[in-house]
Amino acid sequence: MSSRTTSLHTTRRAILLGLTLVLFGVFATAAAAQTTTLTVRVGVVPATDPGRFDLAIDGVALASGVGDGGGTVAQTVLPGTFTVSEVATTGTNLSSYSTTVTCLDGSEVLVAAAPLTATAVVVAAGHDVVCTFINTLLPVAPVVAPPVTAKPILLPPAFVRGTAILRGVEGCTARKVVTTRIIGRNISRIVFFRDGRIVKRVKAPSLSWRAYEMTTVVPAGDHQLHTVLVRAYFVDGATPRVKAMVHRFAHCRSSEVVS
Repeated sequence: MSSRTTSLHTTRRAILLGLTLVLFGVFATAAAAQTTTLTVRVGVVPATDPGRFDLAIDGVALASGVGDGGGTVAQTVLPGTFTVSEVATTGTNLSSYSTTVTCLDGSEVLVAAAPLTATAVVVAAGHDVVCTFINTLLPVAPVVAPPVTAKPILLPPAFVRGTAILRGVEGCTARKVVTTRIIGRNISRIVFFRDGRIVKRVKAPSLSWRAYEMTTVVPAGDHQLHTVLVRAYFVDGATPRVKAMVHRFAHCRSSEVVS
């Protein structure tokens, strides 16, 4: 075989090898772009509470005994519907908490502050979904010591209704400062959460009508969807004891209608 023929075969092999490597890179890049993940996290209010929880996907525990800020690592999954759940570990009682779960796909809300300890979530191909359980410690009823001396029998107090109404912008807004306002009566305290974190507490018992406010500064370039959750705790004897309210907003892009 002549040297010219050998050189031609060598060149063809090199070209085929190069094409094979290019195609392998394209397929690898496409596969990486379609990576689908699901993460489960937990938050505890207050963060110093010693409550600990196990987190699971489809009944398989992936994080054990985690507290505020803990969670699973991002789990690579196939697209489909999954059940995320939490259970209390030994020494922690779920009945002592008010629990909600929120699932986000980037800025898209898939599950919005549902009062659940287990919920189904749909994960699309190539997306990264994060579900967060927020466990808020419920107030403990005070222990009343028995009377030392005999006292007259008192009639039960009249029915007390706790009222709380949320006022705040919803959806796309051009405002740089968004105000979350709670108007109500028979309120003992208010806790404001923004994007899953406590940002303000107000403790000011009032039997009459009163307004409570929190402001959020939204920079012009911030188009992230922000979620504000407010919990109103009512005075002892009031019904209900706790009320949760949510509103969501984002700074409008130039192509969106300004509200």
